[in-house]
Amino acid sequence: MLNWLRRKPAPAANRAGVEAAGRALNAGEDAHAIELLDAHLRRHPDDAQALQLRAVAACRASDFTLAEQHLVAAASIDPDWPDPSLTLAEVHLHHARYDAAVDALRAALAAAPQRIDARRRLMFALGMAGRQPEAVQVYVALRLRAQGFDPPDNPAAALMAQARFVDAEAFLEGQLRHQPNDARLHLFLGIAREARGRRGPAAQAYREALRVDPACAPALRRLGFALESDGRMDEAMRNYRAAVEHAPDDPGALSDYLAILHYLPDIPREEFERSYRAWDERFARPLAHDLPAPANTPVPDRRLRVGYVSADYFSHVTRHFIEPVLEHHDRLQFDVYCYDNSPVDDAVTQRLRALPLAWRACQDMDDATLARTIRDDGIDILVDLNGHLPGHRLGAFARRPAPIQMTWLGYPNTSGLTAIDYWITDSVIAADLSEQHRSEELLPLGGFFMPFRPGPLPEVAPVPLQSLSQAQRACVRRMVAHPARAAGFATRALRHSLDRPR
Repeated sequence: MLNWLRRKPAPAANRAGVEAAGRALNAGEDAHAIELLDAHLRRHPDDAQALQLRAVAACRASDFTLAEQHLVAAASIDPDWPDPSLTLAEVHLHHARYDAAVDALRAALAAAPQRIDARRRLMFALGMAGRQPEAVQVYVALRLRAQGFDPPDNPAAALMAQARFVDAEAFLEGQLRHQPNDARLHLFLGIAREARGRRGPAAQAYREALRVDPACAPALRRLGFALESDGRMDEAMRNYRAAVEHAPDDPGALSDYLAILHYLPDIPREEFERSYRAWDERFARPLAHDLPAPANTPVPDRRLRVGYVSADYFSHVTRHFIEPVLEHHDRLQFDVYCYDNSPVDDAVTQRLRALPLAWRACQDMDDATLARTIRDDGIDILVDLNGHLPGHRLGAFARRPAPIQMTWLGYPNTSGLTAIDYWITDSVIAADLSEQHRSEELLPLGGFFMPFRPGPLPEVAPVPLQSLSQAQRACVRRMVAHPARAAGFATRALRHSLDRPR
């Protein structure tokens, strides 16, 4: 909100009052800041940065009418600077003017589509405005961007950032009429369609990208995901494997391949072992000495610092398992740090962030910066909660920023990293892992390896025996990689349901 020197600075002689006002606001000396800014604006009424600062001061004084006037003027004077529109959106949100907030956030994103904070606020504003389908589209687009599928060279990036996916799709289709053999345009069209939930047309766009360029690894990965979502696991696996072959330096492609293997029967142990070792050798071991060794002091009886790294600190199923852990840590023995790589910031995020712990948003950090941050925080035990699933930060773990590193909870297999020391599990699962490849030492807990706290539960209703429910269809559909097993399971389940007295 106070990045007021980034655009169109006036001559140095005219900036002294604005600079002093900025310092005064940061110091909480609002009255002095207002005096300086009013004097400056009488001489320079078209100074967007001064108007923005004056609006901030007005907001602090609850003079939102004046703030809104200054922000509208600042945005009009310098439409390429997103900050006035972002601040204006917050004023609208404060007054529950959600549609107006959406408009202001879209204006900010038209100027700066890379502002992920604005895209998260746009999702929130759309949700509060009751425009849930649009909010979901922003969420999907944020997930895709977090996985590297919405790069800045997308010519529709500004439209997609504003959640104008229909416009983005129409624009890209128009571009393709003139450039039908541009694989990247087909890829971006697929992403726009996927964000809208149009999975079939998205898959067709990815196929067109691959017709033009069979080695387009991002298209192979997105088509693989579409096939996986339809339960076509063998085809999905072939696409993921082709992506690895065409992009051997892309850690995300190999992580996709590792994850899909869990849904396929009869994958040889050697294939798991070879693939996990390949990830470690290509993407982890070369980074082992990227950082100085952790400088943690072995002082007896001091509180240990435990860090949890996750991309799921939001309304994701993982919250049911991690929230009770974060709540009930013994604060006399542990300082807790959360490293948040979540694509969105919602009510669950806010609830977790309010707990007595240190919160580090790391969505905009690369792996090297995140590793340095963890090391500088003096973390003693670092815990990965994602494994090879989307949003993971194994590249930070590879640099070994903490003396003890573990994996837990979010992934049903080894990380494969020699830099991760322990795999937290339980005694029952550990007994079943004796023949399975793993890079970590097992750390079995006495009971079940994770707690579970259900969310709000609906009232119990009669089971719909006349037809399969949506949830039942989803369960059977997810098993189509095992057609014989799925058929037997479904038959037994239906017989059991139908045989029960009504």
